[in-house]
Amino acid sequence: MNKYSSAAIISLSLVSGSSIAALAPETGFSGEVNLLAGYYRDTNNFSTNHSAYQQDITSKAESSDEANNEVDGDGIAGLLGNVDYTFGSKLNHQLFLGTSREEIATGSLAFELGYRYQFKDGTTVAFSTLPTLVSTEVWADPYAINENRKKTDLSGNAGRIKVDHLMGSAFGVDFGFGVAEVDEDNSGEDAQTEIIATDGEVLTAEEAELLQRDRKYASMKVDYLYFLPNKMGAVRPSFTYAKSDADGEALSYDSYKAEISYAKVIGHHSYAVTLDARKRDYDAVNPLYDVTREDKQYGLFFAYEYAEIFGAKDWGLVTLMGANKIDSNINYYDSDFLFVSVGANYKF
Repeated sequence: MNKYSSAAIISLSLVSGSSIAALAPETGFSGEVNLLAGYYRDTNNFSTNHSAYQQDITSKAESSDEANNEVDGDGIAGLLGNVDYTFGSKLNHQLFLGTSREEIATGSLAFELGYRYQFKDGTTVAFSTLPTLVSTEVWADPYAINENRKKTDLSGNAGRIKVDHLMGSAFGVDFGFGVAEVDEDNSGEDAQTEIIATDGEVLTAEEAELLQRDRKYASMKVDYLYFLPNKMGAVRPSFTYAKSDADGEALSYDSYKAEISYAKVIGHHSYAVTLDARKRDYDAVNPLYDVTREDKQYGLFFAYEYAEIFGAKDWGLVTLMGANKIDSNINYYDSDFLFVSVGANYKF
């Protein structure tokens, strides 16, 4: 089985329509594993890593710092990677699971399981499910005050259809869709018996229903890959529209996201940096604050790899860093997230 160098994998993930290649050099298994250890800082009133007790719902969360040295710890996944199985006489069929190098390089760390097919003109279509994207723990009533909030499970299903090198071009289209359900959703229950709303009144049952979190969602992303002249690297701008239709109209929204990624390989060094900005417009007045929520979100992600470290052909040094900030017109929804990780990468 051929061993991929860092540069080869980056090049395959950013291949242009004028340079169509098979999905892999030969039939069989290939992939990589990233073992990471990291540190993160999180400020988010909805995170179950924070204290279950809160005194009010009017201020931004306090930060929570945690060093993460476990493979499957919270916040930062300590184990990333992917396994592909390529087959077919033209090497145009592929089964895959894990998180691809391209997704890691842009900060999209969701686990995928799916199938990919490449057409004669170079178009590739991938169908996948993302079983870990939705499932997590949440507060049953995140707005409860002067008591310990109880945890419950958020579960659901998410799917994806991703088209790259559309008709041999540098365009790509990415469709996402899914559903999410909170097992025990008591959002606003405390506010029906205790005055916590900013208007000084308890919520009615009808108002509390506006905060229900079960939802359906869909998104569409369009991107374009451009290679800079004189081997200066590759740039991929994109735009994403997403619609979240929650049972609670105050939590339903339309989202607009612009993103740009830059990648470059210099010898053993591979770099990728991604910047994004997003705006969410919610559908109805939030009954707790008597205003309609609006969020602005900004993100930065950086990935670096030094291939063949200490002369080991299949091993590399990997560093991932990311930051994310949500600035809402309602202070309680403001959040910040920062993480840094370092580790080893093994290719097979």
